Amino acid sequence: MNFRILNNNDQEALQTLLKKNASTSLFMLSNIEQTQINYSGAMFEGRYYGAFDGAQLIAVLVQYWNGNLMFQGDADAIEELWVRFGTEFTKINGFIGREDLCQLLKAKYDQQPNARAYSISSKERLYELDLSALQTPTLINENQIQWRLATLDDLEYLVPWMVDYNIEALGAVKNEALVEETTQSTLSKINNQMTFVITHNDEPVATASYNAKTHPFVQIGAVWTPIQLRGRGYAQCAVAAALITAREDGFSRSILFTDEQNIAAQKAYEKIGYQSCGEFGLYILTN
Repeated sequence: MNFRILNNNDQEALQTLLKKNASTSLFMLSNIEQTQINYSGAMFEGRYYGAFDGAQLIAVLVQYWNGNLMFQGDADAIEELWVRFGTEFTKINGFIGREDLCQLLKAKYDQQPNARAYSISSKERLYELDLSALQTPTLINENQIQWRLATLDDLEYLVPWMVDYNIEALGAVKNEALVEETTQSTLSKINNQMTFVITHNDEPVATASYNAKTHPFVQIGAVWTPIQLRGRGYAQCAVAAALITAREDGFSRSILFTDEQNIAAQKAYEKIGYQSCGEFGLYILTN
């Protein structure tokens, strides 16, 4: 078996591996479509380390620009990649991906003397939906409800919403750095037409975004309704709006994940057709 850092010549082999496991690889697939494999430190870029059995790539371990580790493939090979290349990683900020591989690498990391605590430690329920089976919420067809792509005019409330989302869902701490990072990521999603807004009587009430897009999949994330407006079906409408648009754009399947303890969110997603298909890990370290 051969272990080495990957380069752009390995992109086809990497995509082949990831597409075999698409439901737990969409972040990585989307990132390499945007940036390829070479690393300069820019957003969405990462350093990719691969394990080959002959000419076949059987595992990949990557650290992205934001410090998060993601991975796919054979567990023994992933473990060996950690042993061989772990000292090359910069500050690790999280483990995101297949739950079994999250647990494998967390166990290695947690043994280190300088290991940090987790701001969020979440075993997530993974959901998949064939977009032909989307059950559109009846609320979205009411006259008072409108949906559209977000624009720059929406930044005024979307940034505070996404700051709150990062605190509630990802364990972030509110500070100037979080606000700046959230502003930039929200701006990027608006510019790339990845964020949707639901309004009720012209007042914004919910949002949802594409976390990743790679044909035929879209991954939904950053679903948010302000606390005082929850329980009214607005989040379902936001997700449905994103999915209707994705279907019109030629996508045929969707993935999302939610905390296994978040029963309300699970019921909301199941009502529009999502079906549980596995487990996903979301483990974010404190700063």
